[in-house]
Amino acid sequence: MPLRRVPSSRHLSSSSIPYVPALPPPAPAPPLPEAPAAIARRPLSDLLHNVTWAVARAFGFQAFNASASQWAPATAFLAADHLEALILRNIMPRMTDSGADRSSGGGKAAGGSGGDEGESHQPEGSAETTERQGTAFARSVWELHSHIFLPYEGTAGWCRHVGLAPRLSGAESDVLGSQAGDASPVLHLLLCELALYFLLYSEAANLRHTPELICI
Repeated sequence: MPLRRVPSSRHLSSSSIPYVPALPPPAPAPPLPEAPAAIARRPLSDLLHNVTWAVARAFGFQAFNASASQWAPATAFLAADHLEALILRNIMPRMTDSGADRSSGGGKAAGGSGGDEGESHQPEGSAETTERQGTAFARSVWELHSHIFLPYEGTAGWCRHVGLAPRLSGAESDVLGSQAGDASPVLHLLLCELALYFLLYSEAANLRHTPELICI
């Protein structure tokens, strides 16, 4: 059987190659809808950022880094994001869930429902939901403050060891000693102390092993 001669590429005209148009670029994905719980926490997030910013400006901590004609967030924003992640996204959801369990008498656990179902019975803007959120926020601030500052101001803390007061006497007597634990001046004082600690912790990251020394 004679073999057929295959034409070389020079005998092929350009019209024999089909034209395939380029695919259009994909459309940008729409932004994900923000969870209702995150929308409800916006005022608390603004409070944390405002307190941290005020403390940072009062003590001269850096807010931005300027490099190559671009402003990048620095210590003040890093400390504020750290506080927000710990209080609002870590501790506070657990406090809210435990409060909902106690208020419902354990019905949530008995029904085997999921994480956000305990808050679905009340609208986000209701007075009961707002009060429960404020209580959870106050408990979260106290929880984080106690966890961090107990080695300093506890009965066997470092301040008593060296004979120093953990804070100014006026703040101790006028704020912590005379008002309720969830009062605004008390929470403001605790947040200022937490903000200053995390500002120092964030700035200490520029020196090796210094953050670990602060945590001791």
